[in-house]
Amino acid sequence: TVRSPLVCPNKPRMLLRLLPVAMSPVTSGIAPRRFAAAEQVGFLAGSGSASIGRRALINLGAAVLLALPASTSAAEPGEVRAVLESATWDETAPFTREDFRRLDESDDSRFYDDPKLVQHIDDAAVASTTSFYSQLFASLAASGEAPPRPLSVLDLCSSWVSHYPPAGTGPPLGRVEGLGMNAAELAANPVLTGYKVQDLNRSPALPYADASFDAVTCTVSIDYLVRPLEVVAEAARVLRPGGKVAFVFSNRLFFSKAVALWTGKDDLEHVYTVGSYVHYGAGGLLTPPEAVDLTPPSARRRGGGKPQGDPLYAVVATRTTAPPPRSA
Repeated sequence: TVRSPLVCPNKPRMLLRLLPVAMSPVTSGIAPRRFAAAEQVGFLAGSGSASIGRRALINLGAAVLLALPASTSAAEPGEVRAVLESATWDETAPFTREDFRRLDESDDSRFYDDPKLVQHIDDAAVASTTSFYSQLFASLAASGEAPPRPLSVLDLCSSWVSHYPPAGTGPPLGRVEGLGMNAAELAANPVLTGYKVQDLNRSPALPYADASFDAVTCTVSIDYLVRPLEVVAEAARVLRPGGKVAFVFSNRLFFSKAVALWTGKDDLEHVYTVGSYVHYGAGGLLTPPEAVDLTPPSARRRGGGKPQGDPLYAVVATRTTAPPPRSA
């Protein structure tokens, strides 16, 4: 018996659960807020085959894998925010080790050894990400000191580009730290004032002091984290009171490195999954997570047709001003 994945309670329809171990569909009965299996995803859709060789898929290469959507459906306008507004949570995190298994369990440093100086989402989604961060930083600047001091920002899973607003177009940024997997990519990032190479899947503890940053961001990388609750806890720790953490994500991915909990889900379930990471990982240090639909107009369905572009979403939470009360 295989436990079915966490899903969004607003979307009671069957989905495929792809287990990275064997790449075969697993079905189970519908349970409250957790169920599995029925719809194939990405290039498997409509293939008539229920399995694919592990080695064959890995050998497809990073460029091909990046083009695969995690699901074939996109959220409709207005649905995204409601996912977390109406969410109910179990008392304890419902995740199992199997939820974070991956098709390629090899050392991540090998996968990221060669620099990948490419965009991981299309141009419209990139522009939407930059606009979102511009608004996020502006809100932080407006709620702080007057005149505003330069913001300190941490970019998790960083690369050669952070998608932050260009200098002079938003609130001034002071310290901008990047933490990623490839030194060459990080060195090429023009906005970073410092960077560290660290594999969060091996060591999720962040090498920064408590209350160091006004914002912590993570762009199109949350689906690769095998210890996301620990990463969220660390993000909350290094945030100053009133600071914000933001996870931006799409449905594009390196399929071999995405966790089982992510593959086979649709966009609303991705929103719910990221919200659950924030809820269970925050330890009371973050406000309830909120979802934001950042999907560009070009990526929305028109006349019942397929979206023409990458969908985009964010889950955001704010660092509370006081630690949670200790239980007696």
